[in-house]
Amino acid sequence: METGVLAAYIPEFSRIDTLAQHDLYHIYTVDRHSLQAVEELHQLVKQWGNVVHNVKRLHVLYLAALLHDIGKAPTKKFSKKVGWTFHAHEFVGSKMVYKLFKRLKMPLNDKMKFVQKMVFMSSRPIVLATEVTDAAVRRLVFDAGDYVEDLMTLCEADITTKNPNKFKKYHNNFKVVRDKIVEVEERDHVRNFQPPVTGEEIMKAFNLKPSREIGLIKEAIKEAILEGDIPNEHEAAFRLMLKKGKQLGLKTS
Repeated sequence: METGVLAAYIPEFSRIDTLAQHDLYHIYTVDRHSLQAVEELHQLVKQWGNVVHNVKRLHVLYLAALLHDIGKAPTKKFSKKVGWTFHAHEFVGSKMVYKLFKRLKMPLNDKMKFVQKMVFMSSRPIVLATEVTDAAVRRLVFDAGDYVEDLMTLCEADITTKNPNKFKKYHNNFKVVRDKIVEVEERDHVRNFQPPVTGEEIMKAFNLKPSREIGLIKEAIKEAILEGDIPNEHEAAFRLMLKKGKQLGLKTS
């Protein structure tokens, strides 16, 4: 940061170089924390040794670590009740990633979308670590898809406290989340899943043409699976399809 090179390429960093955060996870100003997150990621990589772990995306994961809090400057607000807040900084930061890539003439491809997704979801596992429910884990796995391991690694790198007790506590919390992800994924198979009942089946059951109702039924099935109200199975989804169709005033053919 002292050389000014980073701020020259990424001017957004000049806005966060004195931005304090003041919470349990962050003890540095945003710029220092972001650089420390990159270093923590490097330390995690060294621990992997010869184990192959998301190596195809590793270089862009470093970029995601650098940029994960870039949206904090434009979202900083002061509340008399809680102090400084950064509401929706993940969403704002993900939008800034696109502008940054475009300005630097970097490819607007899947790598950019990966960085955007990592920035956008960077706080999800941290929030989840305080209360690990099956429903929350299902949604995390569904939303992150094939990137869930990368996201968990990024969040572990986000722990930059120098207090050894806190460091151990936060990493143990993430281990609980990781174990829960494995458990839920093995049981519910929600990673990149599609509703077990297809649009064609819904149209056939209710003698419909492509319409809004099909989307409503598929969304209801998806939500029921993610909430754990029904298993991720065709029979249960089909029964819910009939029930939701009836609620929408549809008649079976």
